[in-house]
Amino acid sequence: MPIHAREGDFIQTLEGLIFDVKGLVHPQNNVIAFLRYIPDPTGKRRLDGVRYRKIYSLKKRFNYLKSNHPHYIYTDSVINDSIQAVPHDKIKKIYYPHDYIDKLFNKRKSPLEKIILKFIKYIIKYCKILMIDLGVTGSHMVGLNTPQSDIDLIVYGENNCYKLYNNMYRLFDDESIPIERYDLEDLKKLYEFRGKDTKIDFENFVQFEKRKNLQGKFNNIDFYIRCIKAWDEIKEKYGYFTYKPIGNALVQGYITNDKESIFTPCRYKIEDVKFLQGTEVDNLNEIFSYRGRCCEAKKEEPILARGKIELVKGENGEEYHRLIVGGEKGDFLYS
Repeated sequence: MPIHAREGDFIQTLEGLIFDVKGLVHPQNNVIAFLRYIPDPTGKRRLDGVRYRKIYSLKKRFNYLKSNHPHYIYTDSVINDSIQAVPHDKIKKIYYPHDYIDKLFNKRKSPLEKIILKFIKYIIKYCKILMIDLGVTGSHMVGLNTPQSDIDLIVYGENNCYKLYNNMYRLFDDESIPIERYDLEDLKKLYEFRGKDTKIDFENFVQFEKRKNLQGKFNNIDFYIRCIKAWDEIKEKYGYFTYKPIGNALVQGYITNDKESIFTPCRYKIEDVKFLQGTEVDNLNEIFSYRGRCCEAKKEEPILARGKIELVKGENGEEYHRLIVGGEKGDFLYS
């Protein structure tokens, strides 16, 4: 029986590890996913009587798996690099964001769950999106939330995502709705948190983040909305393209296509590329990221990004280079 998993879904393994799925296409017998929560007697979160703690740093996630569960480190001839992935035979349960919303409407709700539902209803009303095309992911979905947990929403389907993005201003502009964009103090806190992984300077960080439509605060709770393609919109098959790591670089360029800027993963077509540091290659024409923080850069704007360069080869003979942003400490993107 095939395993269906995509960005925003979570996986619990037989050992009780919890991973969040990354991307939309996966190897035949594995699901690409990053470790998120691990059982830990000292952890402050609980699930089914077991204490858990969250691992934030990507490097620490890799190190933990290498030391304790190396079978979750995966490499093949398609990616030519080590990534985190869950073999199908290690999957105990898959959590789906849209299932959690169904449960919310049919259970006794905590005060925080009532706030989440209120936010969802505003989105349905103002953005004309059906409830079936929405989901709640993150710690709430798997039952490991704390009083400080953010609201992580998902919208499925390209048309729904564009409707949401183009109508979010209506929610932000309606003073009767308890929603607001991040102010300078909020951005300072966000910068301090992300500063652990990136080296972007504060002024550029503020300019990029303050205009975003997919993040903010609802009822004084941080939220992030992830835009994900519907199943029938995912055309790529795993293995059609192969990827070979070349090196790392800091580049600047000019965005020529931002059609997939609001999606996770996000993708930009760029031109007029200049290499400021690191490995230089020809025909670098794409920037790609699994990280939501890299979304929402705009067409016809200059872009500055640091990441890993990959040589991409397609079965039809297509060949080009792309920059992967967000996989390593020090990566960043802003426009």
